Amino acid sequence: MGAKVLEGKAAIITGAAQGMAWATAKLFADEGAKVFILDMNPAGAEKAKELCDAGFWARFQTCDVSDSKQVKAAVDRAAEEMGKIDILVNNAGIVDTLGCAEVDEEVFDKVIAVNLKGVFLTMKYTIPYMISNGGGSVVNISSVSSVIFRSAGIGDAYAASKGGVN
Repeated sequence: MGAKVLEGKAAIITGAAQGMAWATAKLFADEGAKVFILDMNPAGAEKAKELCDAGFWARFQTCDVSDSKQVKAAVDRAAEEMGKIDILVNNAGIVDTLGCAEVDEEVFDKVIAVNLKGVFLTMKYTIPYMISNGGGSVVNISSVSSVIFRSAGIGDAYAASKGGVN
């Protein structure tokens, strides 16, 4: 069995309490990375425990990625506990299902705040740690909906937010 690809790396993964980001967290842990899960969903704590129970290093922090203070605190904690940050995977997101004429401003603002501002904030507070560590990798998850509005019933606020990520 060869060396693990991410051995010695430290990763923050947003939205990893479920879905694609959870699969990413499992893969990263299996490949040797320390994994720090950020999510609004408290089920993320169970996911981190599941990784720890399997012999991997994992932590969880409840975090609203649209809130600058919460993101900074979470990133600072992750850097302290992992000793560094090498990788950031931005996967936290929320979906709307309405067209532009139907969606209300409050929903639009929330989708943009989580899906676009959240990417900005996690990068803002993570990149300085990466720079001090000599570099790192940022993976921002987007969607085909960013270029095909109203694809598969996905709303225009979601499409706009993912277009911003692109």
